[in-house]
Amino acid sequence: MSKSEGEGKRRQPALPADAQHVIGEKLKAMYDEVVRQPVPDRFAQLLAELDGAAAGNTASGKSSENGLSEGGAQ
Repeated sequence: MSKSEGEGKRRQPALPADAQHVIGEKLKAMYDEVVRQPVPDRFAQLLAELDGAAAGNTASGKSSENGLSEGGAQ
């Protein structure tokens, strides 16, 4: 069978709809929990450095090799 012949056919889901719903709800709950967690200070600092480097590169027309200010990587 060619690819174009199979395009009109839909496969049946491997799991029943109620099982898919339960899994979806649990994934949403886990994701919501992760999103509510604060960003670690070190990550926030690195993001600020990257934003500053990007703003500096845009203003000056230059690009740095790694995008971090000197001493940014430890």
